Amino acid sequence: MRNMLSNSASRGATGVEFGPHTSFVQIDGSAYQRIGNAMKVSYRLSHNRQSVVIPLSAGALIDGGANGGMSGDDVRVMATTDSTCDVTGVANNVIAGLQLSTVAGLMHSVSGPVIGLFNQYAHYGKGKTVHSTAQLRAFGITIDDVSRSIGGLQRMATADGYVILLAVHDGLAYVDMRPPTDDKNERYPHIIMTLDMPWD
Repeated sequence: MRNMLSNSASRGATGVEFGPHTSFVQIDGSAYQRIGNAMKVSYRLSHNRQSVVIPLSAGALIDGGANGGMSGDDVRVMATTDSTCDVTGVANNVIAGLQLSTVAGLMHSVSGPVIGLFNQYAHYGKGKTVHSTAQLRAFGITIDDVSRSIGGLQRMATADGYVILLAVHDGLAYVDMRPPTDDKNERYPHIIMTLDMPWD
């Protein structure tokens, strides 16, 4: 199912439709029901760091210390669920009641611009997105967040063969993302990056 959805979406973005507060996703004329009822979950970000200062130009953080993704103002909300999430570990605070959403980010792969679809992200809508390496890897994304200066590849690769280069600042990996405009959302291929099921 994951490969079919990912391959179908990446072949042509015109067949992908999302609506606010919907309980299904429509791809190439077929409707797929979301599984699961409304629930409340909890994500923890960077619990093992005292503080993280993200450079303004760095992009979205690829965080091995996060157990779930939290989206910022560098993405576009494509769909929301009835479930909410409490996020801990952000400046020692709790951000309660964030809606779990599907968000889209315009990224640059080595073969050109792509739209990454990130399911089950706690949508905050401020600052930069924080991606959980565990959540990405659970969907089959290969992540090498080690700097090339010490032998790493410094990239993410999808099962469909898209390669997205990462930047490294102060030992942390980032990916450049921005919200796609309507025109770019229709023009560029869509890549599903995380599973559209409750994330545990």
